[in-house]
Order: sequence, then structure tokens, then C-alpha cells
Amino acid sequence: MDPEDIEKAIRRLASRQLLIGIPADHDARPGDPIGNASLGYIHETGSPARNIPARPHLVPGVEQALPAITKRLEEAARAALEGNIAGVDQGFGRAGVEAVNSVRAVIQAGIPPPLAPATVAARRRRTPGSSYRRQATTAADVTPLIDSGDYIKNLTYVVRDRSRQG
Repeated sequence: MDPEDIEKAIRRLASRQLLIGIPADHDARPGDPIGNASLGYIHETGSPARNIPARPHLVPGVEQALPAITKRLEEAARAALEGNIAGVDQGFGRAGVEAVNSVRAVIQAGIPPPLAPATVAARRRRTPGSSYRRQATTAADVTPLIDSGDYIKNLTYVVRDRSRQG
């Protein structure tokens, strides 16, 4: 192992950060005045002014995946100690996939409280060809945070340099 390669790989490991959520380039919702990131924040924390209850999903999803995320980041650290920069990047990428899959699973499992009857009724009234892809028949058929699928589809991870702001 070349000490210079090890040093480069360790610098790479130390300079990276893993972010889970909706990056700016996945934020847009065609025809909507509000983006996916804002919707995610509103649903994660709730909005009493808009009568929207908190439905935490991002933080709990990442927390549930912490053992798997930790394992992947340990793999990245071992790769750094071997001077393997590609292995560092792969470890971060695998950790990101674990986190995103966990957040999506939390959403798909359903997050209390259930949707309000008025929300379910509004979804039923949508016309064919609208962004909602199936007709809801009962409140149990409608999973909170999944309407058109845009939000859950755009959940992702980003690995970037720690010195980058914003």
C-alpha cells in the first residue's frame, strides 16, 4: 500500500458528507407552487396553520437505518485505510441507498395519523389522467405522503464535500 494513496483516501473520507432528502435539482413539482423539499419539511414537522399534522418520516427512516448506514460507512473507512478512494465513494453511496430505502419504507408503511376523510374524498374525486394514479376506495387505501408519487420518488441522497455551503 502506497502511503500517499492512503493519505489521499483518508482525506477523501474526512471531507465527505452524506445528505438524505430532496436536493434542489429534485425539488420541482410541475404545476405546483411548492416544491418537494418544502412539502417534506411540512409533513415532517406539521403545519398547525394549514391543519397538517406532523408525520415524521425522514428522521425516523434514517434512524431505523443507522446500523446499516454505520456498516457501510465503516466499509468506507476500511477502504480509506487501504488507500482505496473508489471504495470510500462506494461506501458513502451504499450508506445513502440504505438511508433512502429506509425512509421510503417508513412512508410506504403508513404514518399516523390517517388522512382526514376530506382528503380521501378529494383524492377520490380526481379525474382519470390526473397525477393520482389509482382510485382510492377507503381511507385505508390511501397512504399519507403518497399521492402522485413525486415526493417519494424524488427522495435521494447526495454525497458532497463538507466545505460546500448550501
